[in-house]
Amino acid sequence: MFYLLFIALSLIVGFIAFYQWQYFMIFAPIYYRKEPLCSSCTLIESVMEDGVVLEGALYEPPNPKATLLVFVGRSHDAVGLLNSLVKCYSDVRIVTWNYRGYGKSGGSADEAVLYSDALAVAEIVARNYGAFHVLGFSLGTTLAAYVASKMAVEKLFLIGAFDSIEALARKRYPWLPKRFLRYRFATIDFIGDVSAPTALFVSKDDTITFIENARKLKSAIRNLILYKEFSNISHKDLLFEPEVQQSIRRLLG
Repeated sequence: MFYLLFIALSLIVGFIAFYQWQYFMIFAPIYYRKEPLCSSCTLIESVMEDGVVLEGALYEPPNPKATLLVFVGRSHDAVGLLNSLVKCYSDVRIVTWNYRGYGKSGGSADEAVLYSDALAVAEIVARNYGAFHVLGFSLGTTLAAYVASKMAVEKLFLIGAFDSIEALARKRYPWLPKRFLRYRFATIDFIGDVSAPTALFVSKDDTITFIENARKLKSAIRNLILYKEFSNISHKDLLFEPEVQQSIRRLLG
């Protein structure tokens, strides 16, 4: 009886540990500011319905030709990344927010609340700047697709995208029971409701979001205007791949 109790307790502890471990596999809250924001950049913030304050940043060039809302990856400080984005899209208004727990944003990241926050900040952008485009990288592609499925956007740019985190996990750990997975981030559930012109950029050598998962997502896109598969480019390098930047700049007008 003692051994059965020990085994049961061990399984419970193991499940709790695995459940918590998944949080750190999906989210990597970070505060990273390599340099001060550019002279045309401004810190902004917004209070969510539950009182949590999200930190964001705005780049406002003279006579911007478009507005671009950016959702970054799991290990990005969106504010800290803004200067690098400005170098890529210098004639475009860029708006980005840190997820809960990232940068100086309050709260703690969670799948459901990130969807709610993403839509809230998109509505703020629409109210303040009118029509806008959405760009998502890695984890941010799910949030970008979610926003584009719920409201009108000019174009949707997905970089390093995947069908779902659940599918990625099942591919990496095929022995893992589906019911034990804590997060889905199922981009494929949202992309079918997106009518906006969509561009997808992926790499055949991506070891984080596999090319098979990206191709599955591609097949579900309703209005695909550009699809590019790269070779010899890692997941993290896709965001700043020159050909990706050139393509997006062209599509921004």
